[in-house]
Amino acid sequence: MSSFQGKQLVEEIISRIDIVDLISENVVLKKSGAGFTGLCPFHQEKSPSFHVNSQKQIFRCFGCGEGGNIFQFHMRFYNLDFKHTLKELADRCGVQIAYSEYNKEEADKKNEVKRTIYDIYEISARFYKWNLEHQRFGEVAREYLTKRKTSSSMIDKFNLGFSQESWDSLFLFLQKKGFSTEEIKESGLVVEKESGGFYDRFRNRIIFPIQNEKDQIIAFGGRTLDPNVPAKYINSPETNIYIKGQNLYALNFAKDKIREKSQVILVEGYLDVIACHEFGFENTVASLGTALTSEQAKKLLRYNSEKKVIVAYDADNAGQKAAEKGTTVLEEVAKGIGINIYILKVPSGKDPDDFLHNEGKEPFQKLIDNVKPIIEFQIEKAISCDFSNSEEKVKAIDKCVEILIKIDNDIYRSDMIKKISNWQYQGLKLNVREEDIRKRLKINSMSSFSQNNQNGYNQNNFQNRNFKKFPKDKNEFDYSKKIMSQQILAKYEKESTEVQAEKGIIYFLMERRKAFEYIEKRLEYITFKDIINETIKLRIIELFHSEQLENWQSLLNSFEDSEYQKRIVEIWEGLESVDIASDKILRDYLRQVKLSHLREQKVELKSEIDTAMKSGMTDMAKVFLGEYTKLNQELKRIEAEIYSN
Repeated sequence: MSSFQGKQLVEEIISRIDIVDLISENVVLKKSGAGFTGLCPFHQEKSPSFHVNSQKQIFRCFGCGEGGNIFQFHMRFYNLDFKHTLKELADRCGVQIAYSEYNKEEADKKNEVKRTIYDIYEISARFYKWNLEHQRFGEVAREYLTKRKTSSSMIDKFNLGFSQESWDSLFLFLQKKGFSTEEIKESGLVVEKESGGFYDRFRNRIIFPIQNEKDQIIAFGGRTLDPNVPAKYINSPETNIYIKGQNLYALNFAKDKIREKSQVILVEGYLDVIACHEFGFENTVASLGTALTSEQAKKLLRYNSEKKVIVAYDADNAGQKAAEKGTTVLEEVAKGIGINIYILKVPSGKDPDDFLHNEGKEPFQKLIDNVKPIIEFQIEKAISCDFSNSEEKVKAIDKCVEILIKIDNDIYRSDMIKKISNWQYQGLKLNVREEDIRKRLKINSMSSFSQNNQNGYNQNNFQNRNFKKFPKDKNEFDYSKKIMSQQILAKYEKESTEVQAEKGIIYFLMERRKAFEYIEKRLEYITFKDIINETIKLRIIELFHSEQLENWQSLLNSFEDSEYQKRIVEIWEGLESVDIASDKILRDYLRQVKLSHLREQKVELKSEIDTAMKSGMTDMAKVFLGEYTKLNQELKRIEAEIYSN
């Protein structure tokens, strides 16, 4: 059998797997014209907007925008990275991946260790469950779960178990099952003694098996039944199949409901998750006892098209601190992918588990219906202090101002200022005028701007500028924020003419290769307004000059990020009716992006003229003014050409 590597491997897999066959295993497809349609598996819909093009071997959803080839579908549907997708699809179609002898030996060894740990965990879970159900061994554990009102159906669903108080019952059991001491040690379920020998890691604990999204057990959590043990909860250590901070408890059970409801509830503990699922809130997960990581934050969004995350940690101080840490991570991740974070406050110092069992489903649903955006939560927390203490009051206002600076929407910011001004806490009114808050906000904003731009203008900067080309420094922009703002704006306003033109140019670069150098030359000093389009454009040029730009599939395969894959499919599918033989259409596209580029340069140049004048550098201002006049003339010429056409 032939072995394949790299680009050849990807192409061979694509040639052997038909996208219609692959997708049909999970989506009901119906023949529609030259392709197939069905209900999108990535968001809830009643009428089909999911299309599969059998000729191009790509899919695209016109509802949520997902798109790509077999690799993107498999990665998205099964939530895998590219490496694992490659392996699974290669196995599926009988393509052998080429390894060096050393790599193959190492890979085989690692895979064997993983398989052994999976086997040990599966058998251990059954052993723990047997302990729980045992009349004598599991009596105390069953009493505890009854006290916590955990039903038998949830015990079975989450495969709960119990570890005996014995020092080595699991270790001896696994030995009897034929596992070697080294294999048991590798699993992390036993701990080596200094004097030699091993003892069980979990003793006298309720056991919570932790599963991955394929329902495989990858770790265990244990809750002690001994009030004198300081570590109430412990988890099994990292192994070849489990890395802390990369998994979420109950995501395997919650993923379908998260997709259905387009929101995820994040709680703190195992029993909080189990209670939420029991009462019908099956879109609930937990972060496995650690501070939320960026990897976990991104996983929260895999099935969540609305990107809505409701944080529902305990109402006690420890829970609120955990909520703060978790939302800080979520906010960082949100800068790039637009998470909508909400805070659910459980009243009366209870956790979600207690609240649900004591108050019921409907009151908890009301809490969900009344969740507050994180901004409002942070403001309320900042101004819940002793107003009679002037120093505390000033600190509270300063904290609020720091939060208000984050708000881009003027109307929303104005509402929050009004809320702060009228805020009352423990019978006392904050008693601060809106004008004073706005004044403080303005001062802080200017201070922040000044600090970020203190080296922005000096004589050397002016003299070193190349006025002919007006190149942009890409480092001046936060691209992640730009992508996020574009996604938000797209919901409210029609796509701009220049962005449409950018897509058209990308289409011409791919479809009309004879004009490639002509197009490239005219884009030499132009940066596309849409950063996704700009990145795709640069990748096309790079692949073209390295002679790796074969077709749309090769462009698709050069990206792993779904945002770029979706855009490529959108352009490939959406512009196929464009007449690529038309020089007029191409020239119009190029004029539009040139016009947009010059308008941006005009704004920048006007700002520099103003700055030079204020700084008393009149000679420099005259130079800028001359360039401004030339640029204005060029703008009018291009506008005249566009409007005459």
